[in-house]
Amino acid sequence: MINVLGLGEPGPMFSNQDISNLTDGYLREASDAVQKIPADELLNTPTEDVLSTLVEKHSFTPPALRRGEAYIDGPHEIEIRQMDFGREIRLHGTLLALVVPFDGEAGLFYINPNRYGHIIRANLH
Repeated sequence: MINVLGLGEPGPMFSNQDISNLTDGYLREASDAVQKIPADELLNTPTEDVLSTLVEKHSFTPPALRRGEAYIDGPHEIEIRQMDFGREIRLHGTLLALVVPFDGEAGLFYINPNRYGHIIRANLH
């Protein structure tokens, strides 16, 4: 179980950089890796072995949500403090957290899948 109260303020997701930057980077790295393989080694190694090594080193695993393991954490009584023109306002509220475990690379939750997406805020743990 995750302590959602200890995670802090939610941060922006799907807004850091475009996914095309990430994929272009992986393609450049793979191309550079092929260029650095000695010719004799490349000719004497089965194509499948070369490809599997390149895929393993120069690819990523997108996150896959484990929906069947999702759960609601809470309710938690919380107090939100916010500054308003030099004075502090305190609001009491209730926090419910939807916790969804996943497999794959967490960093992809910060990549923008397209240029016209909206920013979602969440905690990634």
